[in-house]
Amino acid sequence: MLGYIFGSLRSSETAIKGIRVTLKHQSRFNRNVGLWACAMTAYVVMTELDRREQNKKIKELRNEIEELKRSEGE
Repeated sequence: MLGYIFGSLRSSETAIKGIRVTLKHQSRFNRNVGLWACAMTAYVVMTELDRREQNKKIKELRNEIEELKRSEGE
């Protein structure tokens, strides 16, 4: 009777150790996914800011070209 109880307890402990290892690996994976998501978000924000800055410069240059064309026409 005691052998059955302790044997069952041993198999439960083994299963719990396996679950603990799995959760440890899952935690590491989740952290890495979180860091990756933060890095990608920062990249998207930086590219959007750069795109807006480039569009602003293009608009300024377009206006300058228009002014030069007008001054040559006068």
